This record gives sequence, structure tokens and C-alpha cells, in this order.
Amino acid sequence: MASFSIKKVCNSVIAKLLETHNFDSNTEKNDFIHCDKATIYLLYQCLKDVFHVTSEEIPMILIKATSLVDYAVEKLHAYPYKDVPMSWRRLHTDASLLKSVCEILLILNFKDKNSWKQVIKTLDMALVMTGAPGNNRKEMIFNLIEETEKILRELEQINDHSTIQSTSLKRTIDDNSIKNIPHKKSKANVTKVHNIPIINNPLLKIPQPSLTTFASHITSLNPTPFIIDSCISHWPALSTRPWSNLDYLLNIIGKERIVPIEIGAKYTDDTWTQKLMNVGEFIEKWVKNSIDDDDKIAYLAQHDLFAQIPRLKDDIMIPDYCFVDTNPFIIGIGDDGDSGSGSIQYLPPQEVITNAWLGPKGWFVR
Repeated sequence: MASFSIKKVCNSVIAKLLETHNFDSNTEKNDFIHCDKATIYLLYQCLKDVFHVTSEEIPMILIKATSLVDYAVEKLHAYPYKDVPMSWRRLHTDASLLKSVCEILLILNFKDKNSWKQVIKTLDMALVMTGAPGNNRKEMIFNLIEETEKILRELEQINDHSTIQSTSLKRTIDDNSIKNIPHKKSKANVTKVHNIPIINNPLLKIPQPSLTTFASHITSLNPTPFIIDSCISHWPALSTRPWSNLDYLLNIIGKERIVPIEIGAKYTDDTWTQKLMNVGEFIEKWVKNSIDDDDKIAYLAQHDLFAQIPRLKDDIMIPDYCFVDTNPFIIGIGDDGDSGSGSIQYLPPQEVITNAWLGPKGWFVR
């Protein structure tokens, strides 16, 4: 049943992509203005052919789609991140969608989990590398990932059932021998906080101030920073759907989802690096079994996780404090810090800025 559903989604994705790349009747062609005509023609031909060829010809379309993705990656790396033209981000996204559809069509009747995991990797790379710009592109990617995860869950249930049957036949160890097996202490509950900074001037903590009190403080002549305490304990992420439960996180995020991980305690360290890996591997290796070594700390950061995994947003709520109107701040930049000719006006952003960090317990980033 899941295979029928995912094929239906694939049909819908290709149809929508064809609408975009039929430039005679579409206004999106300006988004691809930096792409050469041969590249766009190849993408369009592959989209037209993918459902009109035999199964033996799908691998050739997959090769072409992979080449288009690789070509787009080269172009993405040719510019500073903030200066990448929209054209190459669009090409990478659409070519990745085509590539994932080809991968799915090739493995529809197979039960190899690794092949289905590759589909998720292809789609996640588009999200991570480009943000998936374009009309409904994110929705297409999310729909394909959701259907792929359904198939992976079915395959895991089949494997789990087989494992249970096999285990029941081989269970020969009695209760007494089990008691004598030494238990390895889990590292997951060990708090590793190193070099805690000394705070000489701690910020004031105010537990759940009223909106009137909050607004009065931040609109005063000389507002000072303070910490709002005990205002998010009702969040599902801290109560009914706790993010401290790693099994819950793995289930809601999906252990095969690809995310960027930063490895190392400080950006300035020679050993600091970044790596793409799936969430399951990250949690197993770096969170559950993290080791007592600064060089080996890893965490998920500097990445819009909510954009990649929208389901996580259901577990948090934006506090009302974030919607209190404020006056523009005047920031002094002169030697004395006073406002006047040596000052600038700061306008708070209109959208709420959120950050989600995931790493071993007790670590902080410097």
C-alpha cells in the first residue's frame, strides 16, 4: 500500500516540475537565468522521459539527474554562501527531486533499507544545501520523505518480527546467568561540563513577569537585559513530548534524516570541523556515548532545524513576550557610549528568531 502511495506522490512531483520547466507557459524562467540552455534542456527532457521509458532505461535518467545535481553543487561552491544566484539553488533542488524519483522507481519492489535511506539523503541534501527554493518545493520534498519513511517503518517491522522469532528460538541463558553478567554503566547520564566560566555580574532573573511589567521595562529609557524564568515549562518539548527523551526525538525527526554536525569545542581549534550525518548516527555516537574529550564534542547548531523538520515546531510555542511592541533602540557608538551623532538606530526584527541546538548533556559552546 505504501509503495502505491509513494508512486502517486512521484507522479505529482514530476507533473509540477514539468509545469515549471515548460518555459513557454511559465513565469518562473527568470529564476533559472544563470543556468545555460543545455543544462535546462537536459533537465526538462529527463522530466518528460521519466514516466515514458521502460524500467531498464530509468538508470540512465538517474545518471543524468545525478550529473545535474553534481553540476549544481559545483556552482554552489563557486560563490560565497550569501551570494549564490537563485538559479543554481533552483537547479539543485529540482534535479534532486528528479534524482529521488528515479531512485524510488528503481527500488519500488525491493526491500533493501539502505536504498530507501539513500532517497532520504538525496532529499535532505537539497534542503540543507539550498533551502529548497521555488513554488511548493519544500512540500514536495516533505511529501516524498514522509512516504519514504513509511516504507522504512514497514521494512523495520518486518525485520523486527523476524528478529523476535529468531531470538525466541535461541534463548538459552537462564535468569541466574543473566544476573551474573556485569552491567556496563551508561555514559548518557554523565554530565560533562568543563571550564565553567565565572559570572561576575549575573543577569537578573524574573519568573513569569506580566506583559505589562515586561513592556514597561523594555520601553524604559535605559532597559537592561534580564532572564525570564519559568515561562516555557508548559511546552510539550518540556512536558508531554520531552526532547530529553532521545527515543522521542529519533521518532519525530527520523533517524535517517541528514543534518550538519559541528565537531570540536571551539571554532578556533585546528581540529574543529563539520560533517553531514544522519540523526540516528549522531545521537548514538555523540550524544548517548559521548566521550570525555574536548576535541570529540559534537553538536547540531547553526542550522535551521525547524525549516528542515517542521514537525518539531508543534512542540514549542512562541511566548507572548515576543509580540510586545517596542520602540527602536538607540545604540551609542561613540567613545562614551552616549547617543547623539555617534549613535545608530536599531530596529528589532519583525520575525521571531528561534534556535534549536542538540548535543551531549552538560556541554556549552564557546
